[in-house]
Amino acid sequence: MENGLWEGGFTLTQKQTRALAALLTQPTQAQAAQKAGIGLTTLKRYLDEPEFQTAYQEAVATVYKGNIIKNLIMDCQ
Repeated sequence: MENGLWEGGFTLTQKQTRALAALLTQPTQAQAAQKAGIGLTTLKRYLDEPEFQTAYQEAVATVYKGNIIKNLIMDCQ
């Protein structure tokens, strides 16, 4: 993501952005929905949308890559 624009050339709404952040930080979808201030049904609908799914996959990949880099740096110290 760059300047709010995702790789596919789309942007997310504020609620979708909160939902995405919550999915990355909460252990369950139900807790993520609650944290984002939306219903679980809404979160599941977001997850069915191709643009949201792409953003979610990009975000997960970014977090995963960041953790790998962090672990490599720690191993070299």
